[in-house]
Amino acid sequence: MAEVLDRRLSTTWVLAICTILLLALAADYWWQSTENHHADGIYPDATGTRLVLKTEHQPALEFERSDNGWQLTSPLKAPANPQVIDHLLASNYRASRSYPLSAIPEIADQTAIARLGIDNQWFEFKSIEPVSGLRYVVAADRIYLQPDRVVPLIQAGVQMAIDRKIAEVCGSKANECDPVALAASHLVAHESGDASAGEIDLKLASGKTESYTLYNEGDLHALHRVGTTFRYVLAADTAALLGLPATSPLTTTDARASRSRDHPAGN
Repeated sequence: MAEVLDRRLSTTWVLAICTILLLALAADYWWQSTENHHADGIYPDATGTRLVLKTEHQPALEFERSDNGWQLTSPLKAPANPQVIDHLLASNYRASRSYPLSAIPEIADQTAIARLGIDNQWFEFKSIEPVSGLRYVVAADRIYLQPDRVVPLIQAGVQMAIDRKIAEVCGSKANECDPVALAASHLVAHESGDASAGEIDLKLASGKTESYTLYNEGDLHALHRVGTTFRYVLAADTAALLGLPATSPLTTTDARASRSRDHPAGN
């Protein structure tokens, strides 16, 4: 019982942290009006095909751009959160003001709280300037003041870096598709040797159908699609939308019954 309670609390905290930081990411209007844009980039030759965000206290987050968009490649392989990517890339163009390194030597000598590499061009995030609330960032032999958007991302951990949206699926109406955005509470790595709990077909709002394999993830359900290296873990209310038991581990019989539903998001 204690393990179940801990797991539920952990999922709740993940959702709460992600929600708070997504709201912060969406608050661009606050600082876009106060910053200067470097049209050519602080590093003009950084094209943005590979990103690395690291700190001493968290696993490094590594991203690569592919034909399918940005992907998180380490520590978990999964689609990247596009808002996170936008904010990382924006570090090359946004700053309120800048100074030579020699102008504030005490900042230049500080240990970096986090480091961001855009195509091996590095930004070192230092302390917060107390009056403006902006963060000192050392890059290209200068000190810049930037909105503090990058350090909170790595403090939030890998789940904030992941795109948790699964699909737009059909909803509750019997005769038409009422679109519902289906999202995971978090993602975990897929282990191919684990026993599955059956299969489920999701009817998409586009009219297509996607097939997923069901797994038990503690007392929650998880979806895996062939060809991917991760599983979408479903919160209890999301599982209920798909007609799955809210928290009880699935049996194969349950999964087969769920698969047969015409509208897997509920009647």
